[in-house]
Amino acid sequence: MNTKELEALLEGGIETPRIEFKSCCEFHVRTFAKGILAMSNIRDGGYIIVGVRQLEDDSFKREGINDDVKKSFKFDDMKDKLAPFTDPHVEFTVEIVKDRENKEYAVIRIFQFNEIPVICCKTQYDLKEGVIYYRSQKGKVSSAPVSNSFDMRDMITNATIKMMQRVKEYGFTVGESVKGKLDDEIEDVSKERLIEKIKRRGYWRINFQPLIDVQKLSSIRECEEIIEKNTVNLRGWDYPHFPRRKGDDTGLEREENFLQGWIDWEDRLESWRLYLSGQFIHHIALWEDWPENSKFNAEIHKKIKPLTSLEVIESVIYQITIMFEFLSRFGSVGVYDEGVFVSVGLFNTKNRKLWFLNPERYFYTYKYTTEAKKIEFSEKFSKDVIISEPKNLALKVIKNIFDKFGWNPSVEQIKNDQDKLLSGRI
Repeated sequence: MNTKELEALLEGGIETPRIEFKSCCEFHVRTFAKGILAMSNIRDGGYIIVGVRQLEDDSFKREGINDDVKKSFKFDDMKDKLAPFTDPHVEFTVEIVKDRENKEYAVIRIFQFNEIPVICCKTQYDLKEGVIYYRSQKGKVSSAPVSNSFDMRDMITNATIKMMQRVKEYGFTVGESVKGKLDDEIEDVSKERLIEKIKRRGYWRINFQPLIDVQKLSSIRECEEIIEKNTVNLRGWDYPHFPRRKGDDTGLEREENFLQGWIDWEDRLESWRLYLSGQFIHHIALWEDWPENSKFNAEIHKKIKPLTSLEVIESVIYQITIMFEFLSRFGSVGVYDEGVFVSVGLFNTKNRKLWFLNPERYFYTYKYTTEAKKIEFSEKFSKDVIISEPKNLALKVIKNIFDKFGWNPSVEQIKNDQDKLLSGRI
């Protein structure tokens, strides 16, 4: 994790189901085990950030940690101390990361269970044997035993998705297309000021449309709950970005028939809508094209010019893989039971060249460029396929994009990068 990714986690200054703050304190099972167990049972897992103190008014203040505290966060020691309490074992990492003010924090990244939820298997401190802990949203967010049907349903759904992705069942049934009507529904999107700005340079346009004409969602509140619970958070920045504060640079807006989220911060520009019909549309700027206000990527932006480059890993492989993972989650909550029409477009691409952000990976001599002004992909998929095969669907789109640049890497090479992302080992 780098400073920018840490700042994204600290940005809202609030705890969420995926983020828990701890004041400056040494690692001890008594203090951390319940939170780690709970985080392992939610989708994508979460983060415990040590060095943020809660004040009397329930706000949080950044303080960082000192050297003595830092020494207690040793992975092997933590793993040995946690092992007697968890069945199956919890996967996690721990890093010491600096914020923009050069303060240091211990960041524990907890990964979601692999197949079945994690159970506490020892009674000690405030932990009880046989209890499943979860990040409950009943009232104030907390790590607590599963005690209501809402949390239990979420956990069962997560386990079901894991199972379906392993079974890899295929199938396809297509309902009556309502594409014309749904196209009309999003006709005014392009008039949004932020989207007009995004379209001036390179950008992604991602659109999911249900295949039947039935109102899928009952209320804007349901739209909000579905987006918040199903965002993909694998690298410190969620997809789609779910704003947790309102300001000049970000916000969440509730309209008559859709929920809209947006952000215009640093080199992050994006805007999305989820309609009551179940239609989802998302515009995302290519970060390479927006150097003006970028502090975290300032050195990188000195090396590339807007409208000239497309980063292979971050901007293509990770972006498309996360997008299909998000679609898979939508399938699991019933939005696309009858199937979905997926449209993915990359625009303002003419004369761009592929490049690697990682200096250890590069093209030796040949420059892979495209003459295409835009690159588009669209196809209909069944519910079973989007749930069980998100990685392979993403692979299909990724190869299509690289082909337009004249580059055809091996499937194994792309899958390796996808696996690093999905396992959280990046």
